Amino acid sequence: MESLPGTVWHLDPGGPPRLSESLPAAPKGGYKGYRADRAVACLAVATAAVLRLRGRRISRRGTHRSTDVAVAQLDAATLRQLGRPPAWLEEAEEANLQLANGWEPVSSEVTLRNLRIRGRLPKHVQGGIFLRNGPNQAMSPVSMQDYHIFDGHGMIHAVHFLGDEEGATYARRYVRTQALQFEESEGQCLYTGMKKMLPQFPTFFRLLFEKYFGSSGSTDSPYWVIQNRNPANNGCTVHAGRVLATWEAGWAYEMRLPTLETLGLFDYEGTWADGAVTDNCSAHGKQDPETGQLITISYNMIELPPWLRVITASADGALEKSVKVPLPSGAALLHDFGITKRRVILNVGPLNLVPLKMVSGAPPFDFDFSAKCYFGILSRSSDSADDVIWVEAENCFNFHVLNAYDDPTDPCRVIVHTFRQDYTLGLGMGSKLNEEARTSPHGHPLQGDTAVLHRWVIDVNAAKVVESTRLHQPPADPRRSWLSDFGAINPRYVGRPHRYGWSLGFASEIQAGSPVPEGSVARFTRVLKHDLKTGELLERDFLHSAGASAVGADESRFACNDLVVVPGGGDEDDASLLLLVHDLVEETAELRVLDAATLNLQCAVEIPTRVPLGFHCSFAAAGSFDPGEV
Repeated sequence: MESLPGTVWHLDPGGPPRLSESLPAAPKGGYKGYRADRAVACLAVATAAVLRLRGRRISRRGTHRSTDVAVAQLDAATLRQLGRPPAWLEEAEEANLQLANGWEPVSSEVTLRNLRIRGRLPKHVQGGIFLRNGPNQAMSPVSMQDYHIFDGHGMIHAVHFLGDEEGATYARRYVRTQALQFEESEGQCLYTGMKKMLPQFPTFFRLLFEKYFGSSGSTDSPYWVIQNRNPANNGCTVHAGRVLATWEAGWAYEMRLPTLETLGLFDYEGTWADGAVTDNCSAHGKQDPETGQLITISYNMIELPPWLRVITASADGALEKSVKVPLPSGAALLHDFGITKRRVILNVGPLNLVPLKMVSGAPPFDFDFSAKCYFGILSRSSDSADDVIWVEAENCFNFHVLNAYDDPTDPCRVIVHTFRQDYTLGLGMGSKLNEEARTSPHGHPLQGDTAVLHRWVIDVNAAKVVESTRLHQPPADPRRSWLSDFGAINPRYVGRPHRYGWSLGFASEIQAGSPVPEGSVARFTRVLKHDLKTGELLERDFLHSAGASAVGADESRFACNDLVVVPGGGDEDDASLLLLVHDLVEETAELRVLDAATLNLQCAVEIPTRVPLGFHCSFAAAGSFDPGEV
């Protein structure tokens, strides 16, 4: 493939990471009770504990092609070239649905300036930056068949709103993780992935050595993660003036705003000691709108019993406390949780890691239809795991929590809204276990990896779920929506009573009951507004919210993966919704700004090149970071 016009950037890893350079000690009690199927994890930890050497540091420079140009200087052919998948994917003999249908990576970083804004930019959005994380596999994977979207190297896509006259700037940058730099230096992909964790010898020992003695001098994932890279491709949280890029089985990377320069591992402003290098950081941090605190969770899926950690940081990013909590269940994948003004609401479902499957090469997770779900209630003022109240709930899975709050009429009750799934196989990472125990307590059963908004009421004193209500049922008109996920609320109402929520609706065929094709990823083609007081559901598909640019298009043309709410005036829905909408036919994208009250289009930033689909997004308001050019 010909070189794109622009400058070749030599990006330095950024100097010494701020985490401890010494190897982490084995956690107390961490090796007791291990079964034989944990042999690989034990080998990794034992090797690190015995050698205990200081990580050597090698100056290693990665190379990325990057185009930085005003969009008017590029013709249509060049813009299309900027969105082309890399040659290794175009030439691949095997197909993978998670590298297709909008999920194809792009082959270079880019900055496009002076983008046109169609419509009027709201004042509360001006000067801010929309950010979205997602996978962008930088090189041919070890196995095309086994590649999973959770494996791809993380890339942040950013749109900086400069104003109606100045337009906007679009930029995309890799998260410069340790794995990306190592694989660049080796000229090939070395890590396997989430679908198949079978040890690859002798590569396993090579990766083990790189993890503890490589150029970085510190680790970016727990001791039991060896063959999986930490791609930092899932979560995207803005806190204390920086972007935190996260991934379920690794620690968070910190990026500078507005340049998207990777600074290294997030260490809570130097206040976290050795613990971070043996932890991970889940995708969904929660920010308290009054205190500015950031609450996150990490978890361990190998030790017995499995545990999680509730971590609280101050508004300026310093560590305040960390509480380690044993789980009441198996080694569950913990993607999201909730907070109220007084409590942390933990969310544990029966999608469990099975180490024996992990080391045998099978999909490593099981969804157990015979197991309970749990909500864990922990006071935010508590420093002890003994204070957690575990509450059993029906078998299901809640990937995403819309919000939680203390019941204003009863201080002993908590209300939680989630996007409830009957079950999940983790988008191809898992299998069904004890399916004969499956029930449908809320009527119409849901297909795998589809969700509907759900209300839970928990009596904390009684440690009991007193209400479990599906908020939407299949409509008489099959064209109408009821299934949705990837929810958002006005951030001023996080942990507080709220009336509205917004989410993305699944495509029409899924709304009508068709399953998500095996091995693929569900498409979202509409945006929904939920009135939790009246039960009203307002929806707009991306065709009709687009304006004139979508004339003659059908629903299958557009897709989206997440949205964020930017507050405006005093009312809860006096706000704007920001969502990156992908045109899969024209291979372009638009960052659309919708009126949160009506879902009408306020304006759109036209991005005249392809942007891959991705995961979660966030917004950095003007004034929350040092100004400058992206």
